[in-house]
Amino acid sequence: MSEPTPSPRHHFVQAPIRPLDEDGVQVARAGTALWLVATLLLWLRLDALRAVGQGWWLWVGVCGVVLGLVGIVWCTRRRAARP
Repeated sequence: MSEPTPSPRHHFVQAPIRPLDEDGVQVARAGTALWLVATLLLWLRLDALRAVGQGWWLWVGVCGVVLGLVGIVWCTRRRAARP
């Protein structure tokens, strides 16, 4: 007796719903907005942060905003390049 040939069928089924955000622009915008709010709060409390040697946290917020802006540009260009 010969063994049956394996079927080429896939065992995974695609969900019948659309993804919420296919290109990530909304997520990048929301994350950048949150980093901007955090940076503003850190800037308002900068004297207190410097008093305890934690003034570098302001630069963490600035880096988050800058990286978020880069992410927005990246995702927007990726969305525009899609057919």
